Amino acid sequence: MIHMLQVLCGPARHCIMAVMYDHAVISHQDAEDGVRALMEMQLDHGVINKRCEICDKKIKEFVYERGISKEQDWDKARDYAKQLEVEQRLTRQAVMAERKAGKN
Repeated sequence: MIHMLQVLCGPARHCIMAVMYDHAVISHQDAEDGVRALMEMQLDHGVINKRCEICDKKIKEFVYERGISKEQDWDKARDYAKQLEVEQRLTRQAVMAERKAGKN
């Protein structure tokens, strides 16, 4: 089964990162351990910081949440995830532009 593991900001649960994986190929624990290691590496190297771009708050903790993908065809699931990523990026850009306009 195809699962999606999301890293959410705490406090507001905005998606920071998400990965899809096939549970027949990788265990839930291995997927989460890998994503946790990736998050730590990105924090250590300054690739990301502990501030949510959408709610503009310091992230107290990352929340890791896993669920079964509604789409179980890998190509369709990947396409849907890409669509969600675009929507998330546009939302972040709109929120940041609104915040910047409010400071002017």
